[in-house]
Amino acid sequence: MLNKSIRAFAAACCLLAASAANAAVSISDAYAEPSRGDVGVAFFTALSTENDSILSITSECCKAVELHTSDMTNGIMRMRKLDALELKAGTPAPVQRAQGVMHTMLIGLTAPLKKGDAVKLTFRFKHAPQQTVTLPVRDAAKDAHAHHAH
Repeated sequence: MLNKSIRAFAAACCLLAASAANAAVSISDAYAEPSRGDVGVAFFTALSTENDSILSITSECCKAVELHTSDMTNGIMRMRKLDALELKAGTPAPVQRAQGVMHTMLIGLTAPLKKGDAVKLTFRFKHAPQQTVTLPVRDAAKDAHAHHAH
């Protein structure tokens, strides 16, 4: 009976390990905006092959990286830190200015972010392997305005 339980546990561990090995998350449309002061903001879209979660993001460019959502309550805009961002398999999770509610705060910048710079963010997931993504610093609002002027 004990051997049967041990074998079942070992098989379950193998399945979990195989699932983690197969999980993959792609990060696209990633950029940071030029900063004012010691706080910056970054955006990206995550797409996972399996249900997963972004557990944390770190960067050497700042003291802390936090995912935030915002909402309007009684006429007051409020931001709330997310402990994790759930990723549904095959469904893009946009953390984009155009989506309006989610963004990534870069808190305690070691140097101001200027257009043309690049910053690296390291994403840690529940299942997928950790990955580091390099984001260009660009002024998306001005870039969009310039695009519409043509």
